[in-house]
Amino acid sequence: GTTRFQYAVDGLEQNLVVCVAPEDPVKLSLLTLKNTSSETRRLSIFGYVEWVLGPPRYGERRFVVPEVDASTGALVARNAYNTDFKDRVAFWHATEAPTSFTCDRADFIGRNRTLAAPAGLLRERLGGRTGAGLDPCATLQIRIDIPPGESRRLAFVLGQGSDASHAATLADRYSRLEEVDKAIARSGRFWDDVLGAVQVHTPDDSFDLLVNRWLLYQTLSCRVW
Repeated sequence: GTTRFQYAVDGLEQNLVVCVAPEDPVKLSLLTLKNTSSETRRLSIFGYVEWVLGPPRYGERRFVVPEVDASTGALVARNAYNTDFKDRVAFWHATEAPTSFTCDRADFIGRNRTLAAPAGLLRERLGGRTGAGLDPCATLQIRIDIPPGESRRLAFVLGQGSDASHAATLADRYSRLEEVDKAIARSGRFWDDVLGAVQVHTPDDSFDLLVNRWLLYQTLSCRVW
């Protein structure tokens, strides 16, 4: 139920765990950074998503209105022109308070630039733009200091509520690392229960390796669901 990305470079170990909570419409990205160098590291962590909130047709994105939720500090977005889901509110949040933010792709990526080298990484702070008429996104900048030999953890949460109140409730619930850890553990237990219900043992080990867990996981997640 989780995907892990691991990387180490220049005295910094990075571990990213991504999963979906079994019972809530939220995607969790838990980042662990360990400083293996002899100096304190001062880092800016950026979390970035692009809002669609509608069918893949030209011009649909211009109806997306990004804002800041006053109660949680989460970046939220809605598309009132989406006929089937006009009341839904999506959100982008983190377990650490952001140093700066923006809801405008032009502000973060910059003119004639790409996500490989966005302009936002070259400035001290993002522009804090919100409201209608933007090229909508949600970008959070979080600054952290990591002393030598120590680790820091933070998580980004992408979710959607049935309305603004539901979105705020979810954003608040998953704004704490302990709740993120619990959700990741619940996801693992959920998949263990589902994939361990049937076990096949044959003289062909390669057949067993495919049928037990993997093929059932692939069929459920990619075909049935």
